[in-house]
Amino acid sequence: MDSPLPGKVLFLLFSSLPGWILLLIPLHAYRSLKKQNEAQTALTTGEIVRHEISTKRSKGKTTTITHPVITYRVGQNSYTFTADSIRKPEQYPVGLRVNVYYAPQNPDSAHMDQPDEKTFPLLPVLMGTLWISVCLVLFCFSDRLPFSFDFGSGSKSGARSPATVTIDTGSRRQADIFTSKAASDFTVVISSYTGTSSSLVIPDTLNNRSVSGIATGAFRQCLSLRSITIPGTVSTISMGAFSGCMFLSTVTLSEGTETIQSMAFIVCPQLQNVYLPASLTFIGKDAFPDDCKATFHVTPDSVGETYCKRNNLSYVVD
Repeated sequence: MDSPLPGKVLFLLFSSLPGWILLLIPLHAYRSLKKQNEAQTALTTGEIVRHEISTKRSKGKTTTITHPVITYRVGQNSYTFTADSIRKPEQYPVGLRVNVYYAPQNPDSAHMDQPDEKTFPLLPVLMGTLWISVCLVLFCFSDRLPFSFDFGSGSKSGARSPATVTIDTGSRRQADIFTSKAASDFTVVISSYTGTSSSLVIPDTLNNRSVSGIATGAFRQCLSLRSITIPGTVSTISMGAFSGCMFLSTVTLSEGTETIQSMAFIVCPQLQNVYLPASLTFIGKDAFPDDCKATFHVTPDSVGETYCKRNNLSYVVD
């Protein structure tokens, strides 16, 4: 049995590549500049011999600025320089020994502290991290989106071989063909349906894998459908999954179904009875027609009951 992951893994690798480039190239450049800076500086010790004090007036306020004057030796030579201003002069009294960084090729150029390194390229690193994060989110939650990123698993969009389910209707045997695509959790999602059954029970397994979802438009404009029963293994009914099923009158969702996305049953004018389980945690906007005349069968204090109240739909509590 082939794995459903290769297509999604390929998507993750290729789509996140720009993010890795944005992340790694600045890091490499920063490390190179840091090594170059370290190679061009040397460390010795010096002594603060006095303070140079000046004042600066801005917006009516007078600010005192203190610059330590430091003497240090390199070999037999002595050098003196004025350091950058310090915020707490009391921490740098005259006579204090401090670290001095200088350029070996030009000892006159010195700093009391490590010379400022090149500014870390934070923006491209943040952009790269964000890009990779978005790719990971799409990878993990692609089965809840109204479009698919699966393009591996041996066929386009991760599609698997169609599964034929034979239904005994008494007078004849009806073959219903379900096409599925692999999901990230080793289940399958029904992506399309070919058949003429009027009363259809969606199987809970196809190709020896649990059916976990119904993809966007899987049963779109299926005019033969009068009744549909969805098993509890189906956690998500995607956007527009049953849109345009003009003669669909009864919808039965089993305990276990959690999400009905927006417009899942839009343009189904003949709906009469809809059974919503207590396991539902989300019903999207316009999941059912605005002028829906169906009676919704819900459990008390459930998401289904809240949805019916909010949309002024007829319901009974079972």
